[in-house]
Amino acid sequence: MAETVCMTIAIYTSDLNEDNGHLMPWRTVLEVAAHFIRLRQNAIVLSGCQNQNAPSWQKNGVLIKSIQKPYNRAGFKMLADICRDENIKVMYWPLDWKIPQTSVLQLENVGLRIIWYVPGAYYHFSHVLKAIPYIGFAAAMPYLVQTLMPKRYYVRQLLKNGVRPLIMMSEYSRTMIIKVGYPEKYVFHIPPGKPFLDISNDKSSIFDEIKHRIGGRPYFLFFGPPQAIRGIIQMLLAFKHVARNNTDVCLVCLFRSDKGLVSASLRARIQDMNLEDRIFCAWDSVSQSDLDFFLLNCYVVLKPFLLVPSEIPLAVIETAGHGKPVISTGPDGTGVFAAQFGIMVPPANAKALATAMLKLLNDKQLYKNKCNVATQVYADHPTWEAVANQWLRIADLH
Repeated sequence: MAETVCMTIAIYTSDLNEDNGHLMPWRTVLEVAAHFIRLRQNAIVLSGCQNQNAPSWQKNGVLIKSIQKPYNRAGFKMLADICRDENIKVMYWPLDWKIPQTSVLQLENVGLRIIWYVPGAYYHFSHVLKAIPYIGFAAAMPYLVQTLMPKRYYVRQLLKNGVRPLIMMSEYSRTMIIKVGYPEKYVFHIPPGKPFLDISNDKSSIFDEIKHRIGGRPYFLFFGPPQAIRGIIQMLLAFKHVARNNTDVCLVCLFRSDKGLVSASLRARIQDMNLEDRIFCAWDSVSQSDLDFFLLNCYVVLKPFLLVPSEIPLAVIETAGHGKPVISTGPDGTGVFAAQFGIMVPPANAKALATAMLKLLNDKQLYKNKCNVATQVYADHPTWEAVANQWLRIADLH
């Protein structure tokens, strides 16, 4: 009797490597693939990159294979060969809002079924314009291209080429694509899963050091890379206003030291504010357990994005898991989600950000309500296993 060969499910992404796998949207890809395997499916992640000869690697039991980005004949041949060799029958393929690149559909002629997912957020032209003075025209260009793409034409091209079904990471993005003509029955909202909170009993030296310097005062918390797109300049201006009449409040910034990031100008700016007894910064990435200590003890988390890099960052879900309110920007998928347990302000608006900070400082009942809602939002949010099951269900595999 011939041996039965099990089919493989693949998720394609671009530029995934061992340094960025903890970031969105790659984290979603890796978590979903890992839970496919735990649900007894054969799964592999294909990462399109410039160097297709990069070695394969594994994370959480998932094989990540680097391949040439399939934008030409050679790239498509390589992809087709991998699909044959790995017996891939279902492929989850990313779709961005800029250009309806659907040429991969030609692989359906050789028996590959494609499920589409959109990892990126839906942006508004006015928000991108506000961000340009802070992040620069070159950095804003990908977002501008997305906003300038005629959305109804975009959807017509998707439908003409047979792009369905489609997974969106937020209900907001799902609503927006339906508004411009995509059939409601073919588009599904599946958010990123919630991280499992395993609070360590070990001590945190960086937390203990900053806690000692804070001396029991309440603090706002920012954590993330020291990039302008994160709204850091607006946050500092807002805090300066808040600190003027609230002498017991502090700001803690846990800046990620990602490769290639330069923080010298930001360090100088913070030093020039003359608030060294009120603003406390960690300039090297902290561990997850260290971050948990800061989240557990903070007053409010600040996420004042100029533009949200991806849909519903895990940092926002983590904040809810620790029962803390968040102040962020909107409207977008992240804004709609975070508004349940926080306050949303317009992007690049330091005055509105300061007003929101003061509101949560002064209105204790509002603060308590937001904390309670945060805890409930986290409790109701799907786990990664539930998210993986939903991805499989859309492919009729569960």
